[in-house]
Amino acid sequence: MYLVTSALMTAIVPNLAGFNMAGDKWIFFYLNHFMYSTCQVSLMRAFVMAGPNVFGGVMLLVIAQKLLTSLDGFLIPMDEIGWYIRWICYINPCNYSFKGFALNEWEGMTIENYPSATGSVPISGEDYLKNVLKIEEDTSFKWACIGIK
Repeated sequence: MYLVTSALMTAIVPNLAGFNMAGDKWIFFYLNHFMYSTCQVSLMRAFVMAGPNVFGGVMLLVIAQKLLTSLDGFLIPMDEIGWYIRWICYINPCNYSFKGFALNEWEGMTIENYPSATGSVPISGEDYLKNVLKIEEDTSFKWACIGIK
């Protein structure tokens, strides 16, 4: 079921959003989406089972999802998250999925009209990853993101 759902989502959504989906980028996007979906369903089931009843489990799940989504490095950059809660990023499948997707999408790309103080300037995808998204990993790390989940 997840294979079919992931195939449908990765065939439609990237084209609507205008992503670069040539060959190996689409295969990575598909694998990333499939593994992330599988991890999320397992996480959902674990939180629902941990609750005293189904309603309590869903409440735990909502709280956990908000926490994990906030601390994946996208909404709050990793260097701005306190050291006492940064460990959540390392067990969070959202973090690895986002990093893998960002590395896949922006590697080798040039953003032509990036706004700066002096006007619009071109910026490479690697510089965008490093300076804007604060992702320091090498682009080969994207394949490790699938295995870590």
